[in-house]
Amino acid sequence: MGSSVPDRYFVTSPRLPEDQAKNGKHRQSRLLTCFLVLIVVACLVFLLTRPGSCPARPQDWPWHQVAVVMEPEDVPQQQVTTRKPTVNHVADSEDGPMKRASGRGFLIQTSGCKIPDLDPLDPAVRKFVRFYELESNKQSEGEEDDQSIRPDCSGKFGPALVESNLTSLYVVPSALSHYNATKISDVYCCFRPFHRVTMHPSNYTSKCDDVSKYDEECIPFEKDGTIDVLDEEFVRVECRKESVYDDSVPMFYKDFHYFAPVVVALERAEEQRKEYNLKDVKQSSEREKWNVLILGMDAVSRLNFHRQMPKTKEVLENLGANEILGYTKIGDNTFPNIVGVMTGMPEEELKATCWPESSVKLDDCPWIWYNYTAAGYLTAFGEDATWMATFDYAKTGFLKPPMHFYLRPLAKKAEDENGHLKRWNAKVCVGPRLSVATVFGYAEKVVQTLVLDQDKPPFFGHFWATSLSHDYLNSLGYMDDPFSELIGRIEETGVLEKTVLLVISDHGLRWGGIRSTYQGRLEERLPLAYIRLPQAMRDKYPSASANLRRNAKKRLTTPYDIHATLLDILHADTAMTQEAVSRRSKELPSSPPKGNATSELPRSVSLFLPIPEWRTCKIAWIDPHWCCCHSAEKDMDQEDPVVKEAASILIERVNELVDVYPQCAKRNLTLIKSAIMSSPPDELLPEEGKQVLQDLALIVESDPGSALFEATVRLIPTKEEDEGNTTYDMKVIGTISRINRYGNQSACVDEFHAKLYCYCGS
Repeated sequence: MGSSVPDRYFVTSPRLPEDQAKNGKHRQSRLLTCFLVLIVVACLVFLLTRPGSCPARPQDWPWHQVAVVMEPEDVPQQQVTTRKPTVNHVADSEDGPMKRASGRGFLIQTSGCKIPDLDPLDPAVRKFVRFYELESNKQSEGEEDDQSIRPDCSGKFGPALVESNLTSLYVVPSALSHYNATKISDVYCCFRPFHRVTMHPSNYTSKCDDVSKYDEECIPFEKDGTIDVLDEEFVRVECRKESVYDDSVPMFYKDFHYFAPVVVALERAEEQRKEYNLKDVKQSSEREKWNVLILGMDAVSRLNFHRQMPKTKEVLENLGANEILGYTKIGDNTFPNIVGVMTGMPEEELKATCWPESSVKLDDCPWIWYNYTAAGYLTAFGEDATWMATFDYAKTGFLKPPMHFYLRPLAKKAEDENGHLKRWNAKVCVGPRLSVATVFGYAEKVVQTLVLDQDKPPFFGHFWATSLSHDYLNSLGYMDDPFSELIGRIEETGVLEKTVLLVISDHGLRWGGIRSTYQGRLEERLPLAYIRLPQAMRDKYPSASANLRRNAKKRLTTPYDIHATLLDILHADTAMTQEAVSRRSKELPSSPPKGNATSELPRSVSLFLPIPEWRTCKIAWIDPHWCCCHSAEKDMDQEDPVVKEAASILIERVNELVDVYPQCAKRNLTLIKSAIMSSPPDELLPEEGKQVLQDLALIVESDPGSALFEATVRLIPTKEEDEGNTTYDMKVIGTISRINRYGNQSACVDEFHAKLYCYCGS
């Protein structure tokens, strides 16, 4: 039975160039192949341009079916590894940060962890996937809870009558007609500042992060419809038909705008340093400082990001960002995963350290932004969907603004007074704009304001978008355009030349039909994560950068590691140099713990250091419930029908790889030397005890030439039959390794990969 895979997710084993074949009769075959490829490409272009259609998918080479008996006691129970740990203080200098490790059939494939690489549009989940953002024929007509309709915020609220830039507000002439006006003088607008109210430290309530107060005066616009805002952070725009600014006259238009006055942020930074005695002993004024920009999306798995946000994915790839393939969540919802990033602690440890109960303010915890404040940085935080915000849902939040630019007062007011188009838990619109646009706009203003500031203080920014992605699998697509455009505009400022960009999520979608599948459970535990270093940092710290690339592609990683990485960025001149990386690498344990011994590997390991390949979920402080590593490895009987069939398929694949070389002999299976079955953790199984995917690691010998080949064959059950029999689809995944010497056996071919598999002679 064939398994179709969409072209943009298609991964093949290395193809052998046909021009190496010495028989001229294959030229016609090549021409015919090229012609067929052109036809397929034309069909793909046609299908991909159809709104809402699923991309056509070329056929991979065949799966094989075999009926075998798999009794309950045959389910593997114990992990076994025969690999010796390797010591590498400076990782290889692999180029191309976007190279996929998935050519092996695994996202991560180490002695400590194997995470399978799955198709984002696998048939098991395809029925849950829609591309609503492409279905432009659907219009919003007031439906409040239908994710299939593109949110049209201005359609219900009206277009934006007033917009803002970095320092001022202005009336939008093109919107006047909608409000029955013909010229700017027909409307009378003013702005009313409002400010966050700080409760007393000894007498605060659970609402301490929610209280704001409006100024009494509403400041009128100039006659030309503009007004400078000076050093105000947040304002409510009020427009009336009367020229007298009287609160008794009803507003026909109300909107909210935000600004990023540096003077206000500097005052908060100084107050914070004094209150918490934040002194940087590392001579921060003399240190080279790199900005940090964290852009986050709630409930976005790596695979759903690939499905729903292709434009943003392309932007990140073009920037040279590294996708962190083995990034695994450490807690159920947003809070524990963000706590891991921002403190390096599990939630339980945070409670024991500084937050004994939810009614206690979070101000006194060791958040990493305090480290950046101590080093002279300005910090910023913005988030939408305020009622279920990261630090406020079922918690007290912060008594004082935790960061120097703090969006919550504006976001809370705007959502309470202007929020609409509610879809399940979130209002996706505030006034004429998407709620996420408030977060993105604020991030852009903070960055642009600091770029233009003459003193240019470095910044640490953390911006989190929730409303579009929190509740629905497919609404994420609506965020692709605004998110990709935001990154593009930030890049245009030039700030990324000195900024580490981190694009992350906390977890995948935690409910819905997809969660009933094995892949859905895996996705929930593997959130989106990209990191991009500026070129100057890569050039200055090549060893640290090389380790980052390796860890991103080949290691099990966690939010704790992101925390350690952020600390290294802050102290790059002492933590990321060649000498520092070498010294710190030697301090890491060189081998895994034996028996029940506790590993000496730190919970948080910087991505700039070589994370050991023997790292397991337990060593990485990932609870077994969240672990995605295939485990329970078991040596299989070489006479087992599934093993014999899989070995035959492996040899068939070897022969396919040299099929274009008639001078290479066909190989025959002579011996199965090793067969180890690995299975997903029980927590990932949709039904208790029912395996959904298993990988069989094989070492086989074949003639002629006594060649030893090592590869993995993936088994996916298709159906259960009578008497306990199960039918499996089987496929060799990733690379087939040649693990013994072959000397001159393949001298008749020149291509490197062909030499691995060819035996010259008929």
